[in-house]
Amino acid sequence: MVSLLVKSIANCNSKTILIDGFPNRLEDALYFEQNIMPIDSILKFNGSEETCLHNLNEAGDESLKHEELKKIYEIMDNDFNLLDNFYSPYSIIRDIDINNKKIGEINTLVKQCLYPTIYSIIGKRYSGKTELSKVLNERMGIKLIDFNIFLKKPEIKKKINDVEFVVSKFISELREMRDIRVLIEDFPQNKEQYSYFINNCKPFEKILFLKAENASCLERLNKIPLDDSNYISSSELNKLLYEFEQKKTFYEFLKNNSKVEEINVNNHKILTIKQMVKQIQPYCAYIETQPESNAKEELFNRLSEKYGYKEILLPKIIENAIKRKIIEKSENDEYSLELKIKLIRSLIFSEKNKKLILNSFPVTMEELTAFENGLCYISKYIALTETHNLSNINNEDSIAVYCYKNNLLTSLNPKYLNEYKIEECLDMTKDINIVYGLPQSGKTTIAKHLKNKYNFELLDFKELTEKIKKTKVDPENPDAEPEINFQDLVQGLKKYLDELPLKKKIIIDNIFIPGGPDGFLIDTIEKAVEILKIIGNFRNLYELDVPEKDLLNIYKAKEGITEEITEEQKAAFEETLEKPNKLLEEIKKSAANIIKVKREDTEEKAKKVFDNQFNINFILLKHEYDICLEKSLSLFCARNRVLYINVPKLIYNHFYENDEEAKLLESAYGKKKLRETCKDPDNFDELVYYKYNPINFERELVVKIINDYIGKNSKLIEESGNFVLLSGYLNYDF
Repeated sequence: MVSLLVKSIANCNSKTILIDGFPNRLEDALYFEQNIMPIDSILKFNGSEETCLHNLNEAGDESLKHEELKKIYEIMDNDFNLLDNFYSPYSIIRDIDINNKKIGEINTLVKQCLYPTIYSIIGKRYSGKTELSKVLNERMGIKLIDFNIFLKKPEIKKKINDVEFVVSKFISELREMRDIRVLIEDFPQNKEQYSYFINNCKPFEKILFLKAENASCLERLNKIPLDDSNYISSSELNKLLYEFEQKKTFYEFLKNNSKVEEINVNNHKILTIKQMVKQIQPYCAYIETQPESNAKEELFNRLSEKYGYKEILLPKIIENAIKRKIIEKSENDEYSLELKIKLIRSLIFSEKNKKLILNSFPVTMEELTAFENGLCYISKYIALTETHNLSNINNEDSIAVYCYKNNLLTSLNPKYLNEYKIEECLDMTKDINIVYGLPQSGKTTIAKHLKNKYNFELLDFKELTEKIKKTKVDPENPDAEPEINFQDLVQGLKKYLDELPLKKKIIIDNIFIPGGPDGFLIDTIEKAVEILKIIGNFRNLYELDVPEKDLLNIYKAKEGITEEITEEQKAAFEETLEKPNKLLEEIKKSAANIIKVKREDTEEKAKKVFDNQFNINFILLKHEYDICLEKSLSLFCARNRVLYINVPKLIYNHFYENDEEAKLLESAYGKKKLRETCKDPDNFDELVYYKYNPINFERELVVKIINDYIGKNSKLIEESGNFVLLSGYLNYDF
């Protein structure tokens, strides 16, 4: 069979060759690659036995009975699985689901599989599109296409106003490419191009929109030599920038119809590149454990089976590359770092591999630096440890310390590998906490205390109901009281939770009030359980433990009972506890941690119980900038799980993100003279220390930013004394 294929391929003049029914086995595919040519893609049609039998009957083929087809399936399934497992990580296997599909729908799916994964990068002239595209090409091997160069082709220039002709020719070029991913610069340029493209090719994976100030674009222009072919006059650039601003409706259209990611290109180039890469790279989790522990393997299995993570195991990658004749086997099994990065690249940026576990590589900081500079960035470092401190971290230049400095390190106790803990480590959960107790136990008092003192977001269902009502006001009759039902509350809760930042601490109060006040919609256990399903697994349940005698006294005071309680009155009291107790059991099912809090006899004592858990212990460090303590501090904090905050860098990050805090900081900027000035503007860390030093900003605003950051990250230090080390807040240079 293979010899016939060789002859057919030799006589074929087409750049693209489609072979029907081959390969069916892994050994056939490997023989083909070793002796003929690499396989670019394998189209795998996935259909059930019923679908295949139905298709045979539709085609009028009665040569195969159901029993015979089933036997063929059993034989082929094993072969296909071996083929799939070997090639799938490289994006060579292209899955096509044919179940319940008409022939036209299947043809569309096949057509889309033949095209590469498509990214687009758009932005103002001289915003840095070409420069940043080249970086992505070097790191990820992504093919670059400049749409403006395509438009300069003679045949295209003749019909440049014919959108259908131009885009169809562009699509034809994409179809001829063997690349897995392409990045198109400056496309689409209008709605017509966009619509024709996605209807006749495939949707964009992402559109990267570069946000640049006009001044930044003019600054880039001034750096270009006058004799450069890309040089234009400043007046011409101003005209182009003005025209770009007039296209706002088109960019809003793109945001509404595609996945558009905005990239801030006004800041330091290194961080701009990092932001760009993170929009395309997969989520890479790096897992480390104590020696002689099998916890890593158990976590690998959980992440693979439950969450779809793929393991990047370098020895296996090298073994497969040798089988495919991509590389020759080394006599001493040693391979260069450059080759390792090259081999990993094909898997890291595979279309199927969105979530990865790094195993056995990188091991040293040299390897990590090569990995991040040449491929992508570590998303999370998970340290599996049964102790509060990470005693196995003992090197200032270790990967753990590096990840800690970049707020990527988290720990997980292998004894408690429950679903919430794993999802929390992978940034998949919100920091939701519920304070719950029986009636009159002080839930609302505690919830408001956590909001006011520790910056919790308070979710009170009574307040949420009022907010939803405001969205239902009739413009023609604004004075009428809007009516909402329980389903309105459900939709409002979903929207509220979706919009909350991942790391924001949330405390929930009043999840259920039996026979509650007028307008309170969660008035039955069934409704409360439905609300719990929307909330999902949450972090902490603070169960307020109030002695029954105290609850009875509260009940008597509320009901105006001054004498000894009767049996009938006691029965009524116990009935008030029945539903809350039932709901408490339901709440416990979704809680990762259940913390019983004894309800003290006074409000101040009750608050103090929570203060003991949440109060922060600050360590403030004052030192000269020239004394380099960054690595030592990071090592100390990583080992002992102390939250380390470099305040100038924290302020800089807000400016980089261009968020609301950045606007407040900018308006409050009042530069004060430090004793020393920045000696090396090209040194990024030094520049940040002087330019974004907290002394340049209002103290109250800086304190708020620090507290917000602590609030988002305090769960990392709750079990180790709530220690926070501030560097750069007290200034030796002032």
